Amino acid sequence: MSKKQAPLKTPDTSQFDNLVKKAQEESISSGLVPDYNKIDEEAGGAITSFQGAQGLYSIEKPDFYDAYEDYVDRNTLRGGQFDVDALNAIRAENQSNWEQAGNALGRLAVNIVPQIIGSTAAMLDLPGYFSAEEAANNSIVKRADSVKQASNEALPVYEENPTGLS
Repeated sequence: MSKKQAPLKTPDTSQFDNLVKKAQEESISSGLVPDYNKIDEEAGGAITSFQGAQGLYSIEKPDFYDAYEDYVDRNTLRGGQFDVDALNAIRAENQSNWEQAGNALGRLAVNIVPQIIGSTAAMLDLPGYFSAEEAANNSIVKRADSVKQASNEALPVYEENPTGLS
């Protein structure tokens, strides 16, 4: 036969709780600990008053910085002290002249043939002379533009001052 155990009694912690509450109140009144209730009352809550960082930094996609990885130091890139324009200027500064020249020649070689074909197609597009909509929907010209855009993305030449203003 087994003995039946008496249920455990929950100890009375009211004295301990009172000591903790008294210590918290003393810490708040001495200025060692902020009074979070007062912050909530006066400022509308700590969460609503702390929205500064979200306003300063935009949240980018995870692959946003991939275009900068080869030209900008990782700590500089993800440090948050530079905006996109400054990062573009740093990237352009760090792209070598040889790389810029090579990419420019590659773009030139890739873009010449589609541009010639696109220009010829635009000249021979008789309905396009009379209708702007026809001219805008010329599939050969659109294809030439897409080849040019793809080669510009594949062979970038970064500019230190793309707007031309000093």
